[in-house]
Amino acid sequence: MPATETTTNLEESAPPRPLDRTRGDDGARAARTWHFPGASWFVLAGLTVLLSAVTTQGADLLWGVAMGDRIREGPGIPHAVPFAAAPSGDWANPMALGEVVLSVVHRLGPSALVVLHLTLVAATLALLVAHSVGTHHREARASLALTLTVIGGAATLAIARMPSLSLLPYAALVVLLLRNADRPARQLWLAVPLLGVWGNLHGGVLVGCALLALHLVCCEGPWRRRVLIGVSALAAVLLATSAGWRTIDYYRGVLGNEAARHHAGMWARPSVHQPLDVLMVLAAIALIFMWTRSRPQRWEIVAIGGMAIATVTASRNGIWLTLFLLPLAARGRANMKETQRFPLRPAAAAVALLFLGVGWQLASRGSAVDARGSNAVSTVRTLAAGRAVLAINPVDETFAQAGIRVWAGNPIDAFPRTVQREYLAFADHGAIPPSPSIGLVVVDKHLAGAVRSAGWKQVAAVSDLLVFQRPAPGAQTHGVHP
Repeated sequence: MPATETTTNLEESAPPRPLDRTRGDDGARAARTWHFPGASWFVLAGLTVLLSAVTTQGADLLWGVAMGDRIREGPGIPHAVPFAAAPSGDWANPMALGEVVLSVVHRLGPSALVVLHLTLVAATLALLVAHSVGTHHREARASLALTLTVIGGAATLAIARMPSLSLLPYAALVVLLLRNADRPARQLWLAVPLLGVWGNLHGGVLVGCALLALHLVCCEGPWRRRVLIGVSALAAVLLATSAGWRTIDYYRGVLGNEAARHHAGMWARPSVHQPLDVLMVLAAIALIFMWTRSRPQRWEIVAIGGMAIATVTASRNGIWLTLFLLPLAARGRANMKETQRFPLRPAAAAVALLFLGVGWQLASRGSAVDARGSNAVSTVRTLAAGRAVLAINPVDETFAQAGIRVWAGNPIDAFPRTVQREYLAFADHGAIPPSPSIGLVVVDKHLAGAVRSAGWKQVAAVSDLLVFQRPAPGAQTHGVHP
């Protein structure tokens, strides 16, 4: 036998040496060694537990509960704000369904609204992550993207508000559009009933409408179907609500209210003086960098650009940007058309840990999860004696839900512009409107000096809130201190 043939046979029969391994073999061994199926689900559970340790009830929440209480008491849906003394008779209310949901949940207990908020947050993040994970590479990317999203969206994810009702519908729409971008199909028609229900829950549906419209313009598919879907979705949002055709007036009032026009309160622009705004910007930049490492599509580029502009206009819009970036940053360069086995056991274990952790956190926090001003309700009700109360937000919403008549507050767009400007001036500088119906003023220490200088007399103090009563007729109106 020739020497060359003998050498060849020996080489084929010999065990492979380390240098004989290919990159594919190394990758397979690394996958077997380091792969942790469902890692992102445990990260999600841990982040939700951390949120439960700090989540509070914020502004733009209990006024929805108060409205829901009035609707459930009946008859019908009020065409004004029944708990406010300032005029609001021309207000349209398309969100009756969301208000009733909040009212029903609130009746379950003081922390029920926080539980609802955390449930919606966890379900939103889970839905977006489930669309992206599968391989061990995407598990790692998804865990990092999840962490960045929660950090960047902390201003929204750590505060229970009425906009929380928009989180899950938004995530469902994003997943639906991403799936349609990968494989156009008739399933996009599901966006119509989704937006219809969303429009009855919260006004954040306008973000969904804009995203759907952009997708229909930029993506492939029969143009006739895209036009029909767009028209049907818009009709469902603007007409199929408790306000009917007046829903258009409602959204016109929301987008043009004084707070939005002057970028005040929840409509403020991002600021370097606000730590949460800084974290939002840094997290968004990191997520965008991860997204650019994948395969960006044209409609994604346009959508992210539009959301970035909206975020610069009002920091409250940053949550839509970070949530939209989550599945894009988590997907990497993998083919999203491939099917992956769902990690059922790890996900179930993570859900069990989530319930235990959140339950323990909320139980240990006790009254810390109550709405601000809850401990002052009985005192203010007694002192008000039926008179209107002017209070800072969100304390005014707490009083309204407890049956105390307030002068004005959220929903700010329900009132005439003069009332809106007067309430915003009070919230910013402590300037008290000249309305004779105001009998009590409730503020914190930051506005107490302005109220005292106007001649109002302090009559009570509960926790960090100070209660002032209108001065008697003929009393000195400036420089009077208790």
